[in-house]
Amino acid sequence: MIATTSQNGAGQARADENARAVEAGLAMHLRVKAELEDARREIAALRQQLTEAAVENESLRSFNNLLESRVNGSVAERDLAIGQRASYEALFAMLQATMREFQVPAVPLIRQRDTGAKPLESGE
Repeated sequence: MIATTSQNGAGQARADENARAVEAGLAMHLRVKAELEDARREIAALRQQLTEAAVENESLRSFNNLLESRVNGSVAERDLAIGQRASYEALFAMLQATMREFQVPAVPLIRQRDTGAKPLESGE
């Protein structure tokens, strides 16, 4: 009987050891599973942030294109105004030279007349 008791004690110790190993393995499995779920949640949150950043980037790119278009339009309008100014400057220089050539005085050509009449009022 002594040999049987010794075998039962060794078997019980082995069963306890196996139970602890199973419990440790199960605990490790649950810990890894929780870490996996945390990682999946983090990945989903990062994907959401990436999508939001991509949408914001596209929006800013579109706004930048709009501003560049407005700047290009303004530059074209400015260039047109500069060309028109040069044209008018040449015209006025030509008129000034013509007036000098024909000795037209540089005074106002239209003078105010004083007739003594009252200005018309609205309703008369």
